Amino acid sequence: YYEKALKIDPNALTAITNLGGTYIEMGEMEKAEACLRRSVTLNPNIASHWRNLVLCSQYTSEDNPDIYQIQSNLTKPNLSEEEKVHYYFALGNIYDKLKQYSKAFSYYDKGNAIQDKLCEFNLDIFANHIHQVMRV
Repeated sequence: YYEKALKIDPNALTAITNLGGTYIEMGEMEKAEACLRRSVTLNPNIASHWRNLVLCSQYTSEDNPDIYQIQSNLTKPNLSEEEKVHYYFALGNIYDKLKQYSKAFSYYDKGNAIQDKLCEFNLDIFANHIHQVMRV
């Protein structure tokens, strides 16, 4: 369906991005990268698109334009916490691929710190839910 949608509107960002995600799930990383590269070209300000692009891309140099763009996007005002998490994990993934593990860990740590704040886990509520399920 995504390919049909793109025949109608070649710049349909949602179709491009979802097709890229489908290619990732199918393990077709070159096709995924082409779609996701196109999505960040059409709109370079969507953090989740960068995170997905990085998943299917190869990085061999710290002098990569993706790094500069993601770092630049992180400096923009009014980013949501979720957007920051996507950007930090994208940078962590890039540096992991570059085998610069201390930098990768630093970015993963920043992303995880924010994500931990976003996850409101309440053990009492969870335990109550489990007890209710067990009664059924």
